[in-house]
Amino acid sequence: MASKPEKRVASSVFITLAPPRRDVAVAEEVRQAVCEARRGRPWEAPAPMKTPEAGLAGRPSPWTTPGRAAATVPAAPM
Repeated sequence: MASKPEKRVASSVFITLAPPRRDVAVAEEVRQAVCEARRGRPWEAPAPMKTPEAGLAGRPSPWTTPGRAAATVPAAPM
């Protein structure tokens, strides 16, 4: 008795165990590529680059008015 041929399904899922490369060398390569791409378009201003160290340390919150601290909750009477 002839058996049916075996069906095989190929998977295109690749699992990587290495974390993504985010070192300085990769950032420099990207920055250089952006600069080279923008040289041909002098009418555009260069986009500001944000460094990972900068974070939100010196940035005021858009939800508070300038010169005014966030509202404090009054203490409950005892």
